[in-house]
Amino acid sequence: MGTQALFRTPQIGRENVLNSLADEQLLQRVQHGDANACTQLYEQYKTGLYSYCLKLLRNSQNAEDAVQETFIKAYAECNAVRSSQSLRGWIF
Repeated sequence: MGTQALFRTPQIGRENVLNSLADEQLLQRVQHGDANACTQLYEQYKTGLYSYCLKLLRNSQNAEDAVQETFIKAYAECNAVRSSQSLRGWIF
């Protein structure tokens, strides 16, 4: 086993780090009022959040309403999120 194998970061770990950095940058843009960042945030998380809400609520209209309310609150309170906090965890 060479030194390259010892120091290789697993692909999953690397993706998580990159996603975390991308989320942190996205959050900063949202916090500065960037409308494109708000749209990107919505597009990035709407499907997963809808699926989560649908499983909990078992009603598509209620799930859609919950997603809408979540993003309204997220935009209103985005300055309360610390950069070290998981954006995905905060939204969900």
